[in-house]
Amino acid sequence: MVSAQIPPGLELRSHSTARLAAHATRSFAPGDVILVDEALTTAILPSDAGRRCNHCLRLTSDLKRCAGCAAYHYCSTQCQSQQWSIHHKRICKHISSFIASPAYQGLHEHEKITAVLLSHLCTISQHGKDSLRPALSTFEDLLPGPESATPPICPPPFSTEEQQKATYYHSKFGNNNFVIHSHLTSFAHGIFPMSSICFNHSCAPNAAARYILTPHQVPRMEVIALTHIAAGTEVTIPYLDPALPLANRQQITQITYGFICGCPLCTLQASLPAVPPPPPRSAQEDISLIDFGLRRLVFGATSDVSLPDTVPPLNDLPPNLLAVLHESYLPALSAAFSTASHDVESADILATALQTGQTILALYLLLYPRNYPQIGMHALEVAKTAWNGTVLDMPASPDDRRSLLAQAQAYLAIAQELLAVFGREGDEGGPLDEIHILKGLIMYEQHTSV
Repeated sequence: MVSAQIPPGLELRSHSTARLAAHATRSFAPGDVILVDEALTTAILPSDAGRRCNHCLRLTSDLKRCAGCAAYHYCSTQCQSQQWSIHHKRICKHISSFIASPAYQGLHEHEKITAVLLSHLCTISQHGKDSLRPALSTFEDLLPGPESATPPICPPPFSTEEQQKATYYHSKFGNNNFVIHSHLTSFAHGIFPMSSICFNHSCAPNAAARYILTPHQVPRMEVIALTHIAAGTEVTIPYLDPALPLANRQQITQITYGFICGCPLCTLQASLPAVPPPPPRSAQEDISLIDFGLRRLVFGATSDVSLPDTVPPLNDLPPNLLAVLHESYLPALSAAFSTASHDVESADILATALQTGQTILALYLLLYPRNYPQIGMHALEVAKTAWNGTVLDMPASPDDRRSLLAQAQAYLAIAQELLAVFGREGDEGGPLDEIHILKGLIMYEQHTSV
């Protein structure tokens, strides 16, 4: 029985494996906010500790250490006071020794953040404010995930009942923790109970989560429609990267979440013939044929780069292009793009970077749903690469320079169209601001070069 108040526009229906699923009761357009969910509690990744406020999670250089523990940092007395009343009062005098303890230091990195998050949650359960009870109750309604050992918590349980509570809460963690990101870069984990109870996973999702950071407030998740969602349609989000190979995705969903994904993308990929390994990148002629075939399949015969209206389904991949789905293809392609785009020393290297960047974009368009933010982020990186080529005076002639500026503008248009749907998230600045700045630079350069 779910005690939570389901937001307008959604209704919960029974589900064969997840118990419940959120279905739209009205239509949503791309970019519409479907749900807003405040974090019940959060924990910053160890790599970001001391760089972000432990309460509002904002990135700032003006942080003050907690005088009591010296382990948590706050951007203001308001944030410190709010978190003190939520959970920090109970763990402050214990947290430094806990983090330094062999039991904590012996954990894997993902287990360390789970231990901190679980510590916060257990403290909230025992001593938390009444205003958090509805969200805590919603968390308790969630299904448990696969069994795993309960990590140590801070402070240690003082009774069998407290240990049982920690074990009970931990049983729900694997299914129901979210990775919080800013500009798609992860920096924390959080518990968002309403989102957990509403949205199931799909590798072909029609929605995605972004994170809003506001001074003196806990972070909130906004679930955004990526595509048109008709009334009656289940709203799904990705729990993992849809561009991962099928076998990897199936393994992660089974081990971490306790189910084998049967979404449309997984079902379609499972129906394809066996995927052969691609030629090594060192075999330039052979791999270039595959790269070229992929670009032509998605973008057509034209040399101009623009966002295609439709993308062929994966079952239309010709046999000679099945290798693009192999687990080694995208990592090698990404490494080649990274090397070339960050080491543009000649026009040939620049051409390689742009060609490789377009190939990745083609693969992303095949694998990700429309308006998926990673597609736009990559298009922005290719636009930057083309612009950097003009800054470094790579073009051999004025015509080549104009062509390079046109390419930068084309990729920038793709980035702007896609990222405008996802919108702003996380820290100040970010890709939409970068697009605005780069767009102005390109327009200025085009005007002055006429």
